[in-house]
Amino acid sequence: MEPKVAAKCWIAIIEVPLCVFQIVKAFEGGSVFSIGKACCHAFIDLTDDCKIEVFQKSELFPAIEKFCAAIGGGAAMTTTAAGLGNQAPFPKLA
Repeated sequence: MEPKVAAKCWIAIIEVPLCVFQIVKAFEGGSVFSIGKACCHAFIDLTDDCKIEVFQKSELFPAIEKFCAAIGGGAAMTTTAAGLGNQAPFPKLA
């Protein structure tokens, strides 16, 4: 991907306050629960090409995608895994 195109991919993420921090924290901790709703909206709005280019090499990519889809539809974050009850669909990576 051209640098100019890659930069466009990151703009949506960078423009959301704390989104880059939340994503980095998710990668460092191996858990998607640090990613907030606004950041998830930015992630969901990325084109498929951008998602693949920016996140394809991450083992956490499928979990981010699943997590953001789950909370992106307007569900409020709660202390029980984004309102998903006692389910644990997003395990912490080793």
